[in-house]
Amino acid sequence: MRPLFLIAVSITAAACTQSASAEYITKSHFTKNYKCIVKESGGYNHTQSGHQLTKFIDRNEFFLTHISRLPLRSVSQMRNPSIVGAFNGNEALIRADAEEAFSEFTNAQASGYRIESGTYYLRDSTRDPMLSPDVLSTCEAFGKEGELQQISCDRIMSKFDFIPNTGRFMVTTEGNWTTYENGTPDSSVFEFGTCKEYYD
Repeated sequence: MRPLFLIAVSITAAACTQSASAEYITKSHFTKNYKCIVKESGGYNHTQSGHQLTKFIDRNEFFLTHISRLPLRSVSQMRNPSIVGAFNGNEALIRADAEEAFSEFTNAQASGYRIESGTYYLRDSTRDPMLSPDVLSTCEAFGKEGELQQISCDRIMSKFDFIPNTGRFMVTTEGNWTTYENGTPDSSVFEFGTCKEYYD
């Protein structure tokens, strides 16, 4: 099976070589990075005897990073090492291959709107940016060319929404009140804050 696998890797590398120019150019229409800071956080603490409305003091930070602006080390970890190795360190080919593998672009011809899936990754400030992006934090960007209107990210038990026109974002975390059986259930949390364009 190994010869067949190597042939497949060679075909993948050859295809990307033909499609990628000397300089990688993303197919995405929205490429800005954003840093998002929580200003307020509140919700419910659940116990077996009831629910307590409370404010939380945690002030999380999130980063919305476009796939074209992820660190090369991070991008390289998104794919099989044999595929990445076939590109011989060519950054343009590595980035083009990752975008081809993980991103999808959908155009609504009548309205001119566009949905881009897998072009943004959501990371909290505790996660090393050099690691492979969390595949469970991929996002959808929605808007027209040059006019990003919304980025939404679904994570395990939580949802992140950002509206660039207002600069505001919200994170909702369900908790596990409906499913827990023993111990103390996770809190249901709402986080509110603002995002600004981020340059790294």
